[in-house]
Amino acid sequence: MSSDWRMVLYDYANRYNQTFVQGSAAPVNDRNDDAQHQEQAARLLRQITQDRKARGITPVRSETRARIARVHVQPDQVTSDLQFDTRFTYQQYHDELQEERSCIERITLQLSDGSWRIIRVEPLAHEHHPDDDFPFVPPATELSGQTSVLPRPLLNTHLLYGTIPGDVQGISRKTPYNRQRAKDYADKYWNSPNPSFQHFDVDCTNYVSQCLLAGGAPMNYTGRRDSGWWYQGRKSNREWWSYSWSVANALQHYLATSRSGLRAAVVQSPYELDLGDVIFYDWDGNGVYQHSTIVTGFDLAGEPLVNAHTVNSRARLWSYRDSPAWSERTRYRFFHIADYF
Repeated sequence: MSSDWRMVLYDYANRYNQTFVQGSAAPVNDRNDDAQHQEQAARLLRQITQDRKARGITPVRSETRARIARVHVQPDQVTSDLQFDTRFTYQQYHDELQEERSCIERITLQLSDGSWRIIRVEPLAHEHHPDDDFPFVPPATELSGQTSVLPRPLLNTHLLYGTIPGDVQGISRKTPYNRQRAKDYADKYWNSPNPSFQHFDVDCTNYVSQCLLAGGAPMNYTGRRDSGWWYQGRKSNREWWSYSWSVANALQHYLATSRSGLRAAVVQSPYELDLGDVIFYDWDGNGVYQHSTIVTGFDLAGEPLVNAHTVNSRARLWSYRDSPAWSERTRYRFFHIADYF
């Protein structure tokens, strides 16, 4: 009986994989009592089905590697962090394309009447995170040393101080924006952070900034966290990077207002974007952008495909309508990065 909880997790993981390949099997089972999760899963499945039909997609196969990243076992309750790494292959018209995604869910199981049941499913990485819900200019008291407006606590402290990491060395301010290089960097580090940079719990904009830098965007170092676009790492237990480097709403404001160095033009449609361009997501429609992605390709219908961190994704459909963060209020902002800096 003590090992039965593993079988419940195995069945959950198998159904998770089926959602990608079939688009009709919810990632739940008859031992899942988390009604909120089941309702959300059903909504996402409907959206996946609609999007695939609109894009002319036929699923080919899905490969999901599920592993227990962490587990806490008690006699009548188990809490397990289950990591899913999924590669989804689909046919669009006559070509095969792939999408990859990596996420971690915390699953709590309870022993009831001799049977293990799932009582809660909680994603550990949220594309809608409350720490990003603040204006692009922090209050003066927060600029004076408090860190409540910063992204979540640091997870990776391996740094190279005073140098530009190897993947982004040799960049000249006079060179054009190398969109292919930005894409290559995005693909290289989509699911494994560059150890030369800090890595955050909410890492989407830090990742996008690194991609822009790899493509040739010059830093604008001001020494002030509320201005410019720059990164110097962590020194003496202090963060040395601008808000625009690591916070989605701050970067979208910087791109909208910058007139030199890293610049971009707001465009009205995702179909006006190119490789290396950037999309921002306002999940609540309140004018505050909480997520960012970088364009790394296009499907055969001309839809941009994006890479992102937080929920690590490669070649994901730009609209994110399959995200729990998405709602009917969601608004987007599309930026075409300047061809020359």
